[in-house]
Amino acid sequence: MARVLLLEDHEIVCTVLAQFLKNGGHEVVASNTSKEVFDHIASFKPDVIVTDIIMPEMDGIEVIRQVRHYDNKLPVIAISGGGRIAGAEYLELAEAVGAAATLEKPFDEADLLHAVDDVVKKRQPSQMVS
Repeated sequence: MARVLLLEDHEIVCTVLAQFLKNGGHEVVASNTSKEVFDHIASFKPDVIVTDIIMPEMDGIEVIRQVRHYDNKLPVIAISGGGRIAGAEYLELAEAVGAAATLEKPFDEADLLHAVDDVVKKRQPSQMVS
């Protein structure tokens, strides 16, 4: 189980994604705004952030940049369906500024859960005993 901070400005999409994450056994704080991202990080202490790229107050690219400065080890998964340019182009930019993983909308529950599990496993030190 991971603690997931979800940032998605479309309320219905946010609700659906939060439910996907909860179905996967994760603890979720979901927000329709990116303005309070650092308040959520401080109070919730997430293991991973999932952020939409196209948002009104602070876009996901800026969220990634600021999180990289705040905590370089906190993984961010960027999601986008596009906007004025194709979603894949936004996601390439997200990777360039430090996203640990990207998902292009539409994606399914399994894709999201796999991405979260993958970045959280990579973040945690190996528990293997030699």
